[in-house]
Amino acid sequence: MRLFFGSYLRLFRVVVKTCTSTGSKLAPLTPRRVAFLAWFVPFVALGQLVHWTGFLLDYVFFPGFRKVEVKAPLFVVGIPRSGTTFLQRLLTEDTSRFTTMTLGEIAVAPSITERVVWRALGRLDGALGGLGRRLVKRLDERLFREVSKIHPLSLFEPDEDELVMLPTFTSPNLAWIFPVESELWKYTNFDEDTPPEEQRQLMEFYKRCVQRHLYVHGPEKRYVAKNPTFSVKLNALRAVFPDMKVICTSRTPYEAVPSTFSLGDFYWRSFGNNGSDHPFLEPMTRLAGCYYRHPINVLPHWPENCHAFMRYTDLVERPTLTVSALMERLGVELSEVHHKCLCRRQEKARTWKSHHTYSMERFGIDENFILRHFRDVLEYFEFPIHNSEKNEKHEVREMHEKKGKVTPMVDEAEATVA
Repeated sequence: MRLFFGSYLRLFRVVVKTCTSTGSKLAPLTPRRVAFLAWFVPFVALGQLVHWTGFLLDYVFFPGFRKVEVKAPLFVVGIPRSGTTFLQRLLTEDTSRFTTMTLGEIAVAPSITERVVWRALGRLDGALGGLGRRLVKRLDERLFREVSKIHPLSLFEPDEDELVMLPTFTSPNLAWIFPVESELWKYTNFDEDTPPEEQRQLMEFYKRCVQRHLYVHGPEKRYVAKNPTFSVKLNALRAVFPDMKVICTSRTPYEAVPSTFSLGDFYWRSFGNNGSDHPFLEPMTRLAGCYYRHPINVLPHWPENCHAFMRYTDLVERPTLTVSALMERLGVELSEVHHKCLCRRQEKARTWKSHHTYSMERFGIDENFILRHFRDVLEYFEFPIHNSEKNEKHEVREMHEKKGKVTPMVDEAEATVA
């Protein structure tokens, strides 16, 4: 109950600050933004109240979920736009042994009670011809049509389960809607800035959500989560999941940073914020630095079979080999069924083309900007220090692609997982 009342008090504070001078620096209250907040705030407040009701009913009707043991969960973290989504879906291809939350489960039915209700409605809809499901799929396609050009999104596909923290109003994703740094910034550097007792409460809440999911999908399965925002929660997560495994993806800042800014720009505009001058660039730069550096500072101190770093280029060029190497390092058995699924996914990936276009220049950043803020990251992961070095490698690769031959940037025998 303490967490429940604290969450709505937190929502009240961020709304007040957002609607007053203290919250106007990053997002002035333009007519468009006022119109957005006028319907969104009541909607989210009521929606999370429904979820809290479901959480409470779980203790009444499904108390056994608290006894579910979360065995060696696997977490995918890293800077956004570094292949985390692709890796999550590869890891969960074998649904008999692995499980993860879909966006629909995260946003619409995080509690067991809600899932039971929605499944019952689904069975009823199926008996009546399935019109409801067809309408939901059509709405899903329309709702996520634009963002899916940048980041694949669907209620029926796996996504970032950090969004189950929305009922607590501590999710860093809320900063796009309520850009009040004094309230939400401590959650973007969680291990360092959030008080220990609050960390414990929030991580226990998250663990309960994972237990609920396993209660529904099978307690014997290994849970897989993908969250760039968890890059700054590694110590807090390990306190509640002591046997957890972590894969941290890495991609050169010359590519990941502008791509992240591009996605951030989309979200910024979508929530009614001012689209000029990119006022979010400074806090986004700090956040990107946290996502890169916190795993670098934390994971090397863990046992080798509990963590791995993975390069983006290895994943997109050799997904089957890379995932196999990751699983071997982490001591996770890869079944024959899973290996066949990976091979099929690899064939599909070869024909996939991204519709996301972006550039550093669009956001007023250049090579000096990257070197000033991320030189240590470039050196740690042994990425090319200068953008021209990267471009030369890409030009060589593109030349071979046009001739029907792809030359990997990294030798095939060296899928980097160390």
